[in-house]
Amino acid sequence: MSYIVCGWYTSDYRHWLDTLIPSLEAHGAPHDFVEVAKAAGGWERNTMRKPAQIAAAFDRHPETTVIFIDVDCTVLSPLDELAGISGDIGVYIRTRFRSNGEPKLGPRSGTMVFQPTIGARRFVEAWIAEGRNAANYGVDQDSLAVALGRVPGLSVTTLGVEWCAVPADKCPAPKILHDSASRNSKTPLWRRWTGLAA
Repeated sequence: MSYIVCGWYTSDYRHWLDTLIPSLEAHGAPHDFVEVAKAAGGWERNTMRKPAQIAAAFDRHPETTVIFIDVDCTVLSPLDELAGISGDIGVYIRTRFRSNGEPKLGPRSGTMVFQPTIGARRFVEAWIAEGRNAANYGVDQDSLAVALGRVPGLSVTTLGVEWCAVPADKCPAPKILHDSASRNSKTPLWRRWTGLAA
C-alpha cells in the first residue's frame, strides 16, 4: 500500500517537527509537511484551514493514501495497518455518555486517513463547506462532525484510540501519541463574549 504522511503547521509550531520527523523516519514513513503563514482571526480560524490543506495534499500526491496528522505528535508504530483501512476515510470518534445520560460523539482530526477515492474528496469538500457555516469560534473538529453526515455513501473506518491518543486517554499502547499544543491557544471566553478578535 502506497501512502504518505502529510500535515501543515505555522511557524510557531515548527519546533514540533524536531520530535515528529525522527519518529516517522524510525518507522520508514514517507512524509510531506508544509509551512503556511498564520491567518488573521485567532487559533480557531486557523484550525478551519485543515481541510483545505488536506485537499492540497491530495493534489500533491494523487493516487496515494494520505495519512494526515497534526505536527504535535509522536509516531510510535509502523503505519502500514493505518494506511490499509477499507473506508474512504479513517477517523477516531470519541464516544461517551454525558452526566445527564445523553450520548456524545466527537471526532478527532489529529490523525485521519484518506484513500484516493471520490468519496474521500467529496468528504473534504463538504468539510471545507461546513467550515464556512461554522460559528466564529468554531474549530475544525466542529465542522468535521457536521461534514460526516453530509456525504451519502461515504465509507468511514473508525480508528482505535491508539491511533489518535492524547495523554488523558491513558491508552496503554498508543501508536500515535498527540500532545495538546493548542491548550493555551484558544480564544479567551471574554473575547468571545465581546466579539473582539484574538
